[in-house]
Amino acid sequence: MDEPERIPGEPTRLSALNSLSKCSGLVAARSVVSGDSGQAADTGTGVGRGVELWHRGVDYSSLAKQLTAEQPTEFAKADMNDVHRIVLAYVNDERNRPDVVLTDSLELTVHLELEPDEDDPTGLPIKLKGHTDQVRYAFPDHPQREELGLQLWDVKNGRASGEDMTRDYAFQLCAYTVALEGHYGAGEISLGGVIRTKGYIARGKPDPSQANVFFPMPWTMEQCRAVLDTARYLIGQIRAGAIPHTPGSWCRYCPLSYPTCATGGLRRLLEDK
Repeated sequence: MDEPERIPGEPTRLSALNSLSKCSGLVAARSVVSGDSGQAADTGTGVGRGVELWHRGVDYSSLAKQLTAEQPTEFAKADMNDVHRIVLAYVNDERNRPDVVLTDSLELTVHLELEPDEDDPTGLPIKLKGHTDQVRYAFPDHPQREELGLQLWDVKNGRASGEDMTRDYAFQLCAYTVALEGHYGAGEISLGGVIRTKGYIARGKPDPSQANVFFPMPWTMEQCRAVLDTARYLIGQIRAGAIPHTPGSWCRYCPLSYPTCATGGLRRLLEDK
């Protein structure tokens, strides 16, 4: 797929779609300003890397050493105590045995092209790119699991509740699921949900296999496409320059402080790009 036409303010990464549910101004600002990662983000990256290595068949002792070796360059600000605690619990959860996940889905690069919204003044397709966390067998213990379908699951290490995450990341997960049709075939893949790894270190230290970490999103492909219709509309508005600035807790990690964006800061930022 050709590289997408760069329109200042529009997202090009599938993960950037998450912010559409919060503030279109945040999406636009982040698309042209690269911010430094923080401890929470790097800790999540470290956990995700450990999960990936486990499903690639690396034993825990070896992957723990590899995480420690990679940390200075790949997730330097991570809380490695949390990373190791969470990954160890994930490994010890019988629901996560290595063979339940398709190896080819780990950090798989996917592309998605959406038709422009009818009010999009550019008339250009929306081209997005991302990397999946994992695809699981929908029925991993069934003797005919290969014929019974696959599910897209995304590993998240944030503080929000699992139920909130299924909404906060709806755009991203729907986009991944639709994009994966091109890889696995229509009718072969569906949306699974969110794996909230913070649940492994919840108070009380539950047995990992009993931890409340799996939050399903039993949405049909038709519903996923409907969610993406909203994303198409919001991106069309960004392209048209009609970008609402919605204040909220996300202002803490926006490249522009509120109300700087509302008083012309975002417009000047985009014009400079």
